[in-house]
Amino acid sequence: MGCRESIPRIPKFHATEDLVDALWSEREKGMENALQILKANSHLITLKLINWIRESAPVVNAEQVSRLWLLAFRLQAFESAGKTVRPDICITAYQKCLDFYTQELWPKEWASTHNNLGIMYYERGHGDRIENLQTSISHFEQALIIRTESDMPDAQAHTIRHLGIARTAIRALEEKLATKIKSS
Repeated sequence: MGCRESIPRIPKFHATEDLVDALWSEREKGMENALQILKANSHLITLKLINWIRESAPVVNAEQVSRLWLLAFRLQAFESAGKTVRPDICITAYQKCLDFYTQELWPKEWASTHNNLGIMYYERGHGDRIENLQTSISHFEQALIIRTESDMPDAQAHTIRHLGIARTAIRALEEKLATKIKSS
C-alpha cells in the first residue's frame, strides 16, 4: 500500500473577521498558503470588506494594525480579486494602518505602508488616472523619507523603481492628452 499525502482543506469562512484571523494565524506558512485561503474565500473580497475595514477593523494596538496590514499585503498579491475592488480594499486598509503607524514611532512600517499605497494607487483601475498616478507618486516620495540609501538600500531601490514607473506613466499620459488636445 502506498502512502497517500493528505491535501489540507482550506476553510471557507462566512465572516471577514474569520478570514483576517486565518491569514494572521497562517502568516508563517507564506504567500502561497495565504493565496489559497483568499481564493477559497473570494466571496468575502467585495466592497463590503472596505466598509468592515472602515467601521469595524480594530487598530488600537500593534498586533491589530499588523493584522490589518497583513490582510492588505496578502490581498495586494491576490490578482483574482480584480483590478477594481482589490486596490480599493488595500488602499482603505493601508490608510487605516497609517492612523497607527506614524513616521516618528513606526518609521519602517510607515514607509512600507506608503510604498504599498503607491503601488495600489498605481494599479487602481478606476477614477481619474492622472490623479491616481499623482497620489501614487506622493506615497512613493513619502516612503523615501525613511527608505534612504544608508538605512534601507534595498527598500529604497524598490521604491525608486516604482516611483520611476509611475512618473513615466504620468508623463506618457500627459503627452497623450496634449497630443489629443492639439489635434482637436
